[in-house]
Amino acid sequence: MNPRFFVPPEGVERHHGPEWLHLLFALLIVAVLVAGTVIIVRMVLHHWTPTAWPRRHPAVDELDLRYARGEIDRAEYLQRRADLIDRTARLPGSPPRPPGAPPGPPPPA
Repeated sequence: MNPRFFVPPEGVERHHGPEWLHLLFALLIVAVLVAGTVIIVRMVLHHWTPTAWPRRHPAVDELDLRYARGEIDRAEYLQRRADLIDRTARLPGSPPRPPGAPPGPPPPA
């Protein structure tokens, strides 16, 4: 390369401050760009992974643990699990569903 390329014209100073400050500022810009890219990629991947899907109710998890430890029998486990999963069973004052009825809202009274 031409050495005159690096020589500033007469009357113009070559540096406007300490060189390390320019290097630090350049590194800061690169770090911000990298951090921003990482944050955006993690946000996008987090929303598209199965772990971001709605989790089960903690009561169902606790019920699974109690059944696994042998604290409740199968019939009680299945009944309580059905009660927890069936949203209409948690409504106060809703009539019990007849056996074999499809899941859904209770019939109007």
